[in-house]
Amino acid sequence: MQGVNMSSANSSFNLEINAYVQDKNNFTVVLTTDDDTLVTAYFYCLIFYDETALFDSRLYYIESDIVKGTSWVDFDLTTKNFVWKSPGSFFYGITSFSYDSNTTVDITFSEASLTTTGTMLFYTLQISYFNVRVRQCPIPYYYFSNVSMQCWDTCSDPTMYYNSSTPECLPCFYPCYSCDPANISLCLSCDPSTNRLLNGMECQCMPGYYEIGLKVCQPCPSWCVNCTRP
Repeated sequence: MQGVNMSSANSSFNLEINAYVQDKNNFTVVLTTDDDTLVTAYFYCLIFYDETALFDSRLYYIESDIVKGTSWVDFDLTTKNFVWKSPGSFFYGITSFSYDSNTTVDITFSEASLTTTGTMLFYTLQISYFNVRVRQCPIPYYYFSNVSMQCWDTCSDPTMYYNSSTPECLPCFYPCYSCDPANISLCLSCDPSTNRLLNGMECQCMPGYYEIGLKVCQPCPSWCVNCTRP
């Protein structure tokens, strides 16, 4: 919700906005009030994103939450209540509030200091926020590992390779212990504990084991010297 225009004869109302996603093409926004409040206009925004695809890249992160309060004392919108803030990707909005006062609506939000002030007395106030941020590793820890989820100064783990386009330390293709950074399906070494041996630049299953498309080759039945399946 981005904005609501309204008026009330006795300055007493409760306002609540709820959105319901029906499917990928349809959604419903419901705005309710009490007493004699007249809503003349309202504006809203809706964002859909594929969380699986977003987090799979390890480059972008979504943070969103709702901050609630019943008075200015406990309604502290300082940085401790916001996971992250960036001028290029941060936005917020009032989702609901209720008050009973003779004063006019007076809510001021300072984006610079993340503080909310005002003179009106309210019963409840609820603000939601949404932020998209891009992962950045600090100098000199340029290399991000999507296994440890930490930034490193080098891809020292032999099972990882350096992806310069990201930049990230990424795991080698599953049969390999170490691999060629230019082609991660080409193995430089194999892990014997996975029942694999290096043949050319492939980590193939040892005799007596068979491939199932996972890191560890599975043992053949006892009556087989070699097999392709049990």
